[in-house]
Amino acid sequence: MMKNKITIILVFVSSLLAANLSAQTNYSFSIADILSSMPTGKRMPDGTIVKAELITTGGATHSTGAAGSGTPGPDIGGLFTGVTLPAYVGDKTPTNFTKIQMANTLNADNGAGNNCSSSIGFRIYFSRPISSINFLALDIDGVHGTPNGNAEWVAFFGYNGNTYVPYSISGPTTQLTNQNINTSAAGHSWRTLITNSIGATASAALPNAMTIRRQTTNGGSGTPDDLNHQVLFTPPSSTTKVTDFFLMTGIWSVTGQANVQASGLSPIVITISSDFGDAPDSYKTLLASGGPSHGVVGTLSLGDSNLAEADGQPSALANSSIDDDGVPTIPPLTNNGQLINSYTVAANFHNNTGLAANYVAWIDWNNDGVFQPGEGTTATTPAGTLSGSVNLTWNNVTLTNTSGHAKTYLRVRVTTEAITTADSGGAFMDGEVEDYAIGLPAATPDFACFNVGSPSGLINVLSNDTTGEVIVPLTTGLVNPGTATNIVVDGFGDIIQMTMPGDGIWKINTSGQVTFEPESSSVISPTPIAYNGRDADGNISNNALITLTAASVPVDTTVSSQGCFPTTLTATASVPAGQSVVWYDAASGGNIVASPTLSAVGTITYYAQGNNGTCVTAVRTPVTLTITAPPNAGNLSGTQNICQGTTTTFSSDGDAGGHGPVLTLQLLL
Repeated sequence: MMKNKITIILVFVSSLLAANLSAQTNYSFSIADILSSMPTGKRMPDGTIVKAELITTGGATHSTGAAGSGTPGPDIGGLFTGVTLPAYVGDKTPTNFTKIQMANTLNADNGAGNNCSSSIGFRIYFSRPISSINFLALDIDGVHGTPNGNAEWVAFFGYNGNTYVPYSISGPTTQLTNQNINTSAAGHSWRTLITNSIGATASAALPNAMTIRRQTTNGGSGTPDDLNHQVLFTPPSSTTKVTDFFLMTGIWSVTGQANVQASGLSPIVITISSDFGDAPDSYKTLLASGGPSHGVVGTLSLGDSNLAEADGQPSALANSSIDDDGVPTIPPLTNNGQLINSYTVAANFHNNTGLAANYVAWIDWNNDGVFQPGEGTTATTPAGTLSGSVNLTWNNVTLTNTSGHAKTYLRVRVTTEAITTADSGGAFMDGEVEDYAIGLPAATPDFACFNVGSPSGLINVLSNDTTGEVIVPLTTGLVNPGTATNIVVDGFGDIIQMTMPGDGIWKINTSGQVTFEPESSSVISPTPIAYNGRDADGNISNNALITLTAASVPVDTTVSSQGCFPTTLTATASVPAGQSVVWYDAASGGNIVASPTLSAVGTITYYAQGNNGTCVTAVRTPVTLTITAPPNAGNLSGTQNICQGTTTTFSSDGDAGGHGPVLTLQLLL
């Protein structure tokens, strides 16, 4: 089986790779989430691992605990509702912002006098270089002077390994202003921080003069939603790579008493290139569902293409990802619930990493909508194998629970990292994931009727096969129960005609319609015969039985169908034992007659239908009953004179042709 979309992109795959391999998507992550994932950190959708830690310099301390530094919003020095500077492109959900709070402003003050040596902050660091878009600090406010001076400053910068990466500062300047500080001293606390975090080489790369943003002397208190107290940090370009971020904040003024001071930090926005799956989301496809993703690095792929996507794209056909070309053919499955001794899918690959590649594939054998670890299989290709095909094989598996499911699904993943059959979701640093739908054509048993001694007529066995993948009519065939003779097969090897001794001839046409020709009128319930078919991808349906039953046409057994009033006539008819007769008042349709009798003068026709279970005869046997009225004898009237030796006759006024009274008199003297 091949996804239809593959035929569209093959001609253009080279240009697509060039145009889309480096395509990137913005992705936001909460500092609070990263802190909660420590010490292991959190994987980004491209497999990059990000970690975070609280940092301090010059004796300043974080306020920690349930409401301290590292806790999620919306309380980040005030209630935040999601209002940000328009240039911030990241997630604006208030609960994804993070609070940073000083435990004691006395330990973090006098930034003006000590070049911001005393500070608290966060270090965010990555397992490999990433591209950053921007970052937002909120509620940078406060007042100058003693004893309550708490005017804040904030700084943000990055490193790519040992190379310093400056970030530009922007935002309203009515309450905040840029300020240069001197960090040239070898013992400046920031240099010590960098040395301890990255190394001496990185520390030496820290500029001697840096720019921070601070509260102006005429400023005051603000709220997280107040744009005048927000600061946006942006890298030199959208492709600038960083491995470490440092966010630093403290008190610019001198304070005469200990206070806490809180501010807010946005999710950090980075750009990534990731590949995702496209099976239905019950299989963990979307990022929010913990779906599979791989960093698109251009050196490891299934098939020829591996294009970056923003997220998983769940679809019933698993055909939303246009680059799924690693499995050009999926061997047909048979939907019969029987044990499959061995089943192999071949996946094509390209590997220029110089490392061994690890493959895992799953098929939802039990159709529960989940890729279980027990449904997976693995394979490995050694380092230096640049391209080829790898076999992924399942042994002794059974396809079950297919009723009501038109498809099951295949997922294939490749990466140079360690991966197991428990990893149907989650992110890896390289490689690709591809999902495929596998059709489950389902045949449904059929029941049909025929008249004794007559062909059954066309039986459309596919009309009720609606719960699975569509069966192609041309692929339907009969199944030999082992005793059939005179078997005829078509060019695909499907049985299209066979004789069942003692029953008759079964046939199936190219439209998937079945006929049965009984051998004799004694055939009433022939042995049920099974059929099956295939979908457009060659997957084979289960075997479904066709059960035929004949109903015999009733024989008229009426003893007396005519009579003279007064009398009662009853229509009778007979069918073989086990069948029944139902009387109607019409040759077709009409009403059921409980008692087919006639007691009045007149004529009526009843119709006897033969019933055998749910089967009825197509023709009803007519039985006509007739009752006639007796003739009217009439009355004698009038007088007549007769003479001796003569006769006379009196006639009645009864019905003509009847036997009314006739009186003849003879006078004898």
